[in-house]
Amino acid sequence: MNVDGAWKKKKAAVGIIIRDDQGEIMVALSEQIGRTPDANGAEIMPLLDAVQFALDNDIEDMVLEGDDLHLVNMLKNGILEHSQYRHLIQHLKLLFQTSKCVRTSHVRQDMLQHMYMQNLVGVSVVGK
Repeated sequence: MNVDGAWKKKKAAVGIIIRDDQGEIMVALSEQIGRTPDANGAEIMPLLDAVQFALDNDIEDMVLEGDDLHLVNMLKNGILEHSQYRHLIQHLKLLFQTSKCVRTSHVRQDMLQHMYMQNLVGVSVVGK
């Protein structure tokens, strides 16, 4: 699963791509998620949505890929910072426990996906 978020002036958009073990796309979506106070919320929400979708569809072996290194490290190392999103990260870790195998991985930003989501929230992408 590859997830990404974009944020501007409290508006956020998320993108999720779920592939099977052969790399074939099973689900791809991007949407505006409305108001969130900062970019961190825009990065956490698609992770929650992707994991919940996978569990609802009996996908138990998952690799979560995201471009937010700080968030990926928190999930890998079990370190929860004192932030307004601590409860969401704890919820995400509880969802991980119901799955057979979850791995998290930091990946470089998928520029096309990120530019599309920036466009959803009204960020100019001219010159990128």
